[in-house]
Amino acid sequence: MRTASLLGITILSLVSLGCATVPGPGDPPPARVAGQWTGTATVGPRIGCCFGAAGPVTLQLDQKGGTASGYLVGVGFRGRVSARVTATELWGSCDCETSSLGQNVPIEGAISGNDMVFRVRDSRMNLTRTP
Repeated sequence: MRTASLLGITILSLVSLGCATVPGPGDPPPARVAGQWTGTATVGPRIGCCFGAAGPVTLQLDQKGGTASGYLVGVGFRGRVSARVTATELWGSCDCETSSLGQNVPIEGAISGNDMVFRVRDSRMNLTRTP
């Protein structure tokens, strides 16, 4: 009887080991976004009741691991950016202002190497990291 019990425990142990899951690879490291990005806003962002304008844009970012912060400057608007960064995305907020109004607005970016499609509300900005 004792041998049968030991055999049963051994079999159950082996079966449970076979069902164990192996953890997948860790998340990829965040994209490197530090530096100066320049490009064009196709539509200026709406900040409260006021609008920025289409035209040249500069985004300057500092990065520590998966967080980034910096400044966004465009035609008729500017702001301080704070964001989280993954391997392919950036998202967070901008304390943006026009000549007459300031507001905290959501931001997001799709990163591909040295190119980024950056959005501040309804504004789309095509940016390239400058050397």
